[in-house]
Amino acid sequence: ISNIQGKIAGLQIRQQTGLPGMFDNLVSIRGYGTPLVIIDGVQRGRNDAEAISELAQLNSEDIESVSILKDASAAIYGMNSANGVLLITTKKGQDQGRARVSYTGRFGIEKPTGMQYNMDAYNYMLMANEMQRNDGRGTFAAYDFETLEKYRTNTPGYQDTDLIGLTLHDSMSSQEHTVSVRGGNTQTQYFVSTNFARQNGLLITDIMWYERYNFRANLTTQLANNLKLNVGFSGRQNTRNDSNEDFWAFMKGLQTSERTKGIYTMANPEHFTLFLPESKNMVAIIDPEINGYRRWETLNGQTQAELTYTAPFLKGLTFSAMGDYNIRQNNESQLYKSYPLYDYYSDQRVQTFNSDSYRNTITLYSNMYLRLMADYNIKIGSHGISAMVGMEGSKSRYEQLMGRRLYSDLYTQPILDMATATTATNSGTRTDGRLAAYFGRLNYDFAGKYLMEMVLRYDGSYRYAPEKRWSFFPSASVAWRLSEEQF
Repeated sequence: ISNIQGKIAGLQIRQQTGLPGMFDNLVSIRGYGTPLVIIDGVQRGRNDAEAISELAQLNSEDIESVSILKDASAAIYGMNSANGVLLITTKKGQDQGRARVSYTGRFGIEKPTGMQYNMDAYNYMLMANEMQRNDGRGTFAAYDFETLEKYRTNTPGYQDTDLIGLTLHDSMSSQEHTVSVRGGNTQTQYFVSTNFARQNGLLITDIMWYERYNFRANLTTQLANNLKLNVGFSGRQNTRNDSNEDFWAFMKGLQTSERTKGIYTMANPEHFTLFLPESKNMVAIIDPEINGYRRWETLNGQTQAELTYTAPFLKGLTFSAMGDYNIRQNNESQLYKSYPLYDYYSDQRVQTFNSDSYRNTITLYSNMYLRLMADYNIKIGSHGISAMVGMEGSKSRYEQLMGRRLYSDLYTQPILDMATATTATNSGTRTDGRLAAYFGRLNYDFAGKYLMEMVLRYDGSYRYAPEKRWSFFPSASVAWRLSEEQF
């Protein structure tokens, strides 16, 4: 999504995180909030966050054009277009004879730009003693001379522990590959593309990664002299894997944990040390065999068909009917494993971190969309007139089901039925949505100099009470193109 930053006037994009598979981007038109995202004529996403995520996961090599609507011109999209509209059109086939095969590949290395490194153990203890003295505590020292000397000379068991070096890579890699075929003749044109992308994370255990497969096929064919068919299909399968620990909470632990202690206790190289003040072990947290994992698997499919009829009885008049069906399934798995944490010096068990549990959340979303439209365009001398009327409607359903169980006796496999039945908890929700609208637009221009546009839209939404569900959205605009004048 950052590829279009700075290429369209007024469009602002700010990436808020570089975590693999996280598409938490701020997108706005002139800073007025998230715009409505329209891809190939259909609104995408159940909400603002989903719309931006859909846009970010669209293969950039499949995009033919990007444009924005703002102010009065956006009114044609009704109540959802208060922040403007972002229009994306994907590539179609071309009448170019022989098929053209293209490959685009990218490999990149990313490095943190603001990593905050902390002080080594020995110098930390010196500074801690100085702080004690400056704090008015007399000659009392947090660390005595004997302990300081052991750390200065790297006595076994009294050595600096670089937690950042033990848990993070210096850089992370990403790659993306696209193969496409484009071609056709006067009768039929086609475009087909496949895409693979992978982004690795900073965690040294490689538990953090994102992988995506995209497929798109667009076909345009002339069924009869005045009848054209456009058919499109796209699919996406993506997986995001991560640690159970939120990355920012993990980074806080790295910055604040004591470097005076080792990962394992002094007496037992298999006992994980408890680090203060977070009461965690940062190495254990990022090991999926020790702490567990989080995984999101998503399957997204979309198909679209549009018939366009050019009226032979009136030049410039066309009718079109378009239908679109989108379905998405998300499977979220979260496994927590328990393990003991020990005191570094005494090897005494201090606490058990986590409890053995497994949670599985299934989300299903579907959306059906239908649009009927008529267009008329005519040119009479220096006068140009175009008019459009149409109607559209959509039906959507969102369902979510969550189940969770604890492993009271022994963890076996991340399957709900293998956990303890008496600990089961569950929840679920379902939302059905309906949207409908009637719309029209009239444009007039004289010699390309003086322009006028009027837009009308009557919008209906399920979100409001029955007597408040419909609203009227008119707009009008005029323009004068000074560049076309002779002076």
